[in-house]
Amino acid sequence: MTAGMIELDDGAQLRTWTAGSAARQRLPVVMVHGGPGVRDYLAPVAGIISDLCLVHRYDQRGTGGSCWEGEHTIARHVHDLAWLLDAWGHDRVVLVGHSFGTNLASYFLLAHPGCVAGLVQIAGPFLDRWREADRAAQRARRSNEQQARLDELDAIGSRAEAEEIEYLTLSWLTDHCDRERAWDWALASARTLRPVNYAMNAQLSAAQK
Repeated sequence: MTAGMIELDDGAQLRTWTAGSAARQRLPVVMVHGGPGVRDYLAPVAGIISDLCLVHRYDQRGTGGSCWEGEHTIARHVHDLAWLLDAWGHDRVVLVGHSFGTNLASYFLLAHPGCVAGLVQIAGPFLDRWREADRAAQRARRSNEQQARLDELDAIGSRAEAEEIEYLTLSWLTDHCDRERAWDWALASARTLRPVNYAMNAQLSAAQK
């Protein structure tokens, strides 16, 4: 795996990773992580297919190693992805999006249909009134005590580190179907994917409504 930084047209630099090798008649894959507001976490997924093709990942601007401050828009992030494709030297790719990444990949497809040879969507996209149904499903997977604690932590304006880890764990444990291991998996993510860019999350979430 090769890690690097790619500078965009506005001076922002995005952290990227490339694994695998260019195989004949196999298009490269670009993985688009979710959030919005957390860094890339799709390395294990990339590892599953890196022996088959070239696989790219990146931290979206404002997350992880892609430091940036400013107003986040869907158009800006679509432009970022187009710039990355040019930097990698690809005319057409297969996009693999997860969660919010499915939405971003879909917006990219609409803006640059000729660049997308295939689209794989994992846990998304979020269309129509998805938020109400999603929240109802999440609530059903939490105990009353867990939901009460989540509400309590959500009301805190500035959470301490331990509180933030607990908050993210309670928020993310419902993403896992295996209920026996959901807490441990969510806790591991909460410990490694911080800090969350909540300004980015709010701006991009609002832009999709």
